Amino acid sequence: MKQTYAKTSCLSKCVDDILWPKFLFAFVALAFFGLFTDNSARAQTTWTNTAGGTWSTSGDWSSGVPSAATIANFGTGDNSYTITLDASSDLAKGITSSVGDGVTIAMGGDGLALGASGVAVSGSSSTGAFNTVTFDGQNTSGSNLSIASSATIGVNEVSAGGTSEPAEGLTLQNGVNMTAASGTYNVYIGSAAAAGAGGSNGTMTVASGSTVSGVSSTVIGGIGTSASDTSSNNSLIVTGSKTSYTTTNTQIGTSGAGTGTNNSILVENGATYTNTAAVLNYTTGSSANGNTFEVESGGTANIASTFYNGQKVIVSGGTLNVNGELRDNYANSALTISSGGTVNTGATGWIVQT
Repeated sequence: MKQTYAKTSCLSKCVDDILWPKFLFAFVALAFFGLFTDNSARAQTTWTNTAGGTWSTSGDWSSGVPSAATIANFGTGDNSYTITLDASSDLAKGITSSVGDGVTIAMGGDGLALGASGVAVSGSSSTGAFNTVTFDGQNTSGSNLSIASSATIGVNEVSAGGTSEPAEGLTLQNGVNMTAASGTYNVYIGSAAAAGAGGSNGTMTVASGSTVSGVSSTVIGGIGTSASDTSSNNSLIVTGSKTSYTTTNTQIGTSGAGTGTNNSILVENGATYTNTAAVLNYTTGSSANGNTFEVESGGTANIASTFYNGQKVIVSGGTLNVNGELRDNYANSALTISSGGTVNTGATGWIVQT
């Protein structure tokens, strides 16, 4: 008995010594995998209440209220609704909208801080009737939209667009102040990134006393990498008294490969557009197709350096100030001044027109 008992005890102990570490390792691995999967799933949370509601209502989001590590996604499918901010420190890693909603974010003096993912409003020909995101400051101070350094504000129709496709739109209205939390960020209308496939029918509107600052590059069109890249019918509209948009660089049309047609910037009705470096209105390659910089009645555009006009510059009742050379001698360029419009060049500026 003693000998049998001793052998049984040894066998039990050996099994425990061999299998228990393996069991423990498997348990920890499964737990880690489950935790990792859960975090990945919660990297995005989608708004679900088609009647609108309050930003901080957890039950209106698929995975809880957005955080600095979570993208806030909008896309219930062809619904219009309003979401009201209710805290001055609302956060999101970024905002995306791609499934045909018309969402208004009512700020009312509350701020929203967006992380490295910025804002992406994009779709395709099957998106639906519309796809828009509107930030409404409700004419209340403190309606600040803070953008993380190096983030991107992107608005585009990802398929090569005809006018029959739904427009993608981003609007800042009624006193929204969009600025960089630190450093700078970029605005791409027609292309979702600095380079790559273009997009069409994207519009960004800054209106009714809203301001945009801290922008490094504003691209209306795209920076193509292949001949098939198309960026058409994209626009930036800056309109209304006390409305302003400030950027370091501006590009209209498509540089690099591809085609850019009918892309435009419009400044009007008491608004101001300021570019602190050079403006490139492209005529290179196949992009010489109606890209326009237009300053209409009451609008003012200040260009601190050279304006390379390869397309159309229209000053109709507005004022264009260029503290550098306004080049208007490319093959497809045209400078039109009408309805009392004014073009001023600074002490170091002049107009080259042939």
